[in-house]
Amino acid sequence: MINTGNTTINLKDVTFRYYYTIDSESPQFLDYWAQEGESSLTYRFVKMSKPTEKADYYLEVGFLGGQLNPGKETVVVTWFNKEDWSIYNQKNDYSYNLSSFYTYHDWKYVTGYICGELKWGIEPGN
Repeated sequence: MINTGNTTINLKDVTFRYYYTIDSESPQFLDYWAQEGESSLTYRFVKMSKPTEKADYYLEVGFLGGQLNPGKETVVVTWFNKEDWSIYNQKNDYSYNLSSFYTYHDWKYVTGYICGELKWGIEPGN
């Protein structure tokens, strides 16, 4: 995440969402690495009230605090699994992009919010 604006962003106001299909219901678990430190994040798995063909859940990740100054960036890397280790079919997931799996780039199918207001990306169904 890069602050392209000209004001400092309070990270506690920022969340981002990765949309996917769960394929089979099972409790989910997240692991992650964060430049701000692993204890700096909060997250939740949300079952969508209005699912789409390519998304019936989203993973929402946020920050417990910190600031992001103009022109600066912070990095968060996440991976998650189901308790029973059943496989997700990522090929039908809204936010998945295999073609650039190992590189960082702007991807409009992962959405970002500041104070709950969509600031970048496109939500499924829009």
